[in-house]
Amino acid sequence: MINCSENHLKCVRSQSRDSEDESWSPTRLLDLEAADDPDQTRVKLSSRAERSSAAQYAVLSYCWGTSKFTALTQTSLDTYSTRGIVVADLPPTLRDAIVIVRELKLRYLWIDALCIIQDSPSDWLDEAIVMSKIFKYAFLNISAAAAADAHGGLFQPRDPSVLNGCAVPDLQCSFSRPWHRGTQHSPLQQRGWTFQEQILSSKIVHYAADQLLWECVEFDACEIHPRGDHGSDATEHADRMFRRRPKREVCDMRISTLEPSGTELKATFRLWSALWEDYSRRNFTYKSEKLVALSGIATEFGRFLGAENYLAGLWRQDLPHSLLWFVPEACTDSTRCSPYRAPSWSWASIDGPVDPCRSDSSQRIIQFEILDATVETRGGGGVFGPVTAGTLRLRARICPIQLTTSFSSRTDRSVRVEDGILHVIQPAQHPWFLFDSAECSRRAHQQPSYLLLLGRFRAEPGLEGLLLAGVDGQKGRFRRLGVLRPARLDGEVDDRKRERGYQMLRSGLRRGLVGHSEDGDMSLPVDEAMRYVVEIV
Repeated sequence: MINCSENHLKCVRSQSRDSEDESWSPTRLLDLEAADDPDQTRVKLSSRAERSSAAQYAVLSYCWGTSKFTALTQTSLDTYSTRGIVVADLPPTLRDAIVIVRELKLRYLWIDALCIIQDSPSDWLDEAIVMSKIFKYAFLNISAAAAADAHGGLFQPRDPSVLNGCAVPDLQCSFSRPWHRGTQHSPLQQRGWTFQEQILSSKIVHYAADQLLWECVEFDACEIHPRGDHGSDATEHADRMFRRRPKREVCDMRISTLEPSGTELKATFRLWSALWEDYSRRNFTYKSEKLVALSGIATEFGRFLGAENYLAGLWRQDLPHSLLWFVPEACTDSTRCSPYRAPSWSWASIDGPVDPCRSDSSQRIIQFEILDATVETRGGGGVFGPVTAGTLRLRARICPIQLTTSFSSRTDRSVRVEDGILHVIQPAQHPWFLFDSAECSRRAHQQPSYLLLLGRFRAEPGLEGLLLAGVDGQKGRFRRLGVLRPARLDGEVDDRKRERGYQMLRSGLRRGLVGHSEDGDMSLPVDEAMRYVVEIV
């Protein structure tokens, strides 16, 4: 820890205060050295006015679990600030964190349950939107990697053989892959809120089931490899580097002095997509918090990309590409969020795993135009606050489509146009469309929907587009149902068959565009290229 603080330039720079944050400090911290408690049986809440803004503090990352425990409320705020909190009344994980921080000779500790007023939605939102600062400027993150809940504790019973290995003449053997065992599949790695806590913290000590693990921007180590030399275990090395890469890249972006340009922008969008792809697979007690729990990382990206360009989990500059996210075909239990959390064109509207489009954008011929994109939020978080509405307005070619999926092994793809509607029969094995949820699939098969063409490729037969459903009673407004299957996921092994399939779809799309301007869901004008102005909400 001392070596990191003194010699790791990136770690030091990543914790350095931005000019506007020089006097910033968390709203509340636990003071572990209350002057009127010589026996250290209590800790007190310390307000911002009671301490220096330069005071160092640690943070705790942990899983709450389902059992209730002592937490800060509007009723207890005054008591915790004056008389303090009895340490013995806290669950083991919180008690252990206090012991560790005291041993490290730090005076202050931030724990969400005790530093955020849990029954005050306004206080919760105020603290949620500064979460990036809380973890970015923390001296150390104490990670309860092995505890499934707040009662699990940090000090776990340990097997000495894991650390000591086995005695063999001239050779010492020990269990490998400590990071894989200790953090990759820990309860903490499944929780949504801890994702940004670990990305933004420059120094972390993981209290795993069998040993301690150290992680910072420049170095990592564990008790069986204290110098960071993980031996010849190539799998462990690959796991470790894959896990550390996002933290390093976010740090590089944070301390970068470069102006955003083509190369840097592409790398930044790839990083953002990789982050939310991982994040989408995490669990939430309250699913409505999904976007807010990512707002800390989004704030850091906003410094580089411009906060005004943030749109409910997407970035305005990357919209032609990032609209093509999809739910993996194997994820049959994904659902659209309820209550409302994000517009249907954002990956954040899905409860379940979501993958970004990985097509080569340099080979794409864009065939639509974004006219406007707006997102409305509530609270004091600005663009990073809870989303209440979002609209994407664009000009594109759109065609009514009726889908039929056959589960017969003999069924092939077919396209025909009848009464201005594109009738598509697709086999279940290699379908053209990937749906956002089972409900979206039912909607698309029960009544006509709309195929909105976004683009095609120069060297590949594939097309790109969204499957939409009209919003009842609102002409020209649609919600997303799914996406035209990316060519790389087409699954068709016969290239000629794939080419013929997309030729049929292109031909049918051209024919289906003609004569449907009086359709019930369409009332906005078209241009010379048969492109409609539509809104997706």
